[in-house]
Amino acid sequence: MSTFIPQSINQQQLPPPQGPHFPPPPPPHHTILGPYPGTYPPPVPTPPEFRQFDNSPMNPPMIPGAPNANMWTSQIMTPPPGANMRNSNYIDHTLMHQPMMNNTNHGGNRYNTHRYPHRGNFDGMNTHRKNNGKPRRGDDASKYANAKLSDFVGDILNLCKDQHGCRFLQRQLELDEGAATIIFQEIYFKIVELMIDPFGNYLIQKLFEHITVEQRIVLVKNASGEFMKISMDPHGTRALQKLIECISTAEESKLIIEALQPHIVILSRDLNGNHVVQKCLQNLKTSDNQFIFDAVCANCLAIATHRHGCCVLQRCLDHGDPLQRQQLSLKIAENATKLAIDPFGNYVVQYVLSHGDDKSIEIILNHIKSNTIALSLHKFGSNVIEKSLRINKLSNQLIEVLLLNESRFEELLNDGFGNYVLQTSLDVASPTDLARLSQSLIPLLPNIKNTPHGRRIMNKLQSME
Repeated sequence: MSTFIPQSINQQQLPPPQGPHFPPPPPPHHTILGPYPGTYPPPVPTPPEFRQFDNSPMNPPMIPGAPNANMWTSQIMTPPPGANMRNSNYIDHTLMHQPMMNNTNHGGNRYNTHRYPHRGNFDGMNTHRKNNGKPRRGDDASKYANAKLSDFVGDILNLCKDQHGCRFLQRQLELDEGAATIIFQEIYFKIVELMIDPFGNYLIQKLFEHITVEQRIVLVKNASGEFMKISMDPHGTRALQKLIECISTAEESKLIIEALQPHIVILSRDLNGNHVVQKCLQNLKTSDNQFIFDAVCANCLAIATHRHGCCVLQRCLDHGDPLQRQQLSLKIAENATKLAIDPFGNYVVQYVLSHGDDKSIEIILNHIKSNTIALSLHKFGSNVIEKSLRINKLSNQLIEVLLLNESRFEELLNDGFGNYVLQTSLDVASPTDLARLSQSLIPLLPNIKNTPHGRRIMNKLQSME
């Protein structure tokens, strides 16, 4: 939209732009095309088809009897004579921006050195299009510089969702003990909305630290019905984790447990939700976390074979009490063979081998001994075999199983995964077992001496002589 120029402005009195690229302005009563009797630009009678627009915002009503009454305002709607000539639009340079369709000042650069000269002018309505009419960022921040919380009572909810307003409120929480109650009273009924807000979640995290227990219980009750939604939201998950860190009463724990219990399997497999489950394991009492162990044991395979779920199971083994850890370890051990060949489940099996109880480890070892060669030739199963070999109390038993399958050594040597199992066996074997392994492997080396893994095995055997 073009800018309205009052009729009273004398355009010839404005100082012309200076520079070699601008022609001098026309003298009074002259135009580029020659002398013109009367005022410039001249009043033009309104065409009949445009008279309906005489009272538009672009052409306000004229006082009856005025010199230019019922005249078409040419200096606003059309360029002066010669405006299509480059650098000749005197009015455009001194007073106003012309409509884009008529502008010859490419890109708004008055020296016409725009790198894209073919583009039309974006002056006027499009100059700051990116701001969409909103205040600049600096303006937003400045209004909070010397403000007080009392200045915004009644509008705090909107401040929570604003980048600078959110920071202002966080500062108030640090400066004034009473600020927490003022903020709480205006946002407690919108807690879910703020927990998943890109800016509001930061204020809520800070608010959890400063409100009273009674106020925090109110927020937990108001949000608990949407805990699953909040947990799976990239912003909400952080706010909910902070809430779990801050709770201090049995009532709060009970509310959280009741809200999360039906969703543990889904949350354990979710990119954001799994962190909420892990936070419960870290911060709730061990006895309060039993609902998590019950859920993961009942759905061990579904969780252990998932990218995020396998991490949850490992944290369970870290934070549970002995009975809880044994409960989960036995469930993992029962499914050891299936988990060992899974991209994520194999890590869970390895974790039990390192941190599990003796009974669970024994069950896993039996699974491995029954499938040693098959697992050794598998991309993920070979990781479990190598892990078992590096555990002192298991290595001798597994090497004995390998020696019983001496006829498969050539197959293992030529396999991309099996050869690493043999290399690890050479690293951990006792002197007696090493001699037996060497005796079985040396006759096979000529067939693989030119391969990278063959050379590594040969070097190991030579260094042990």
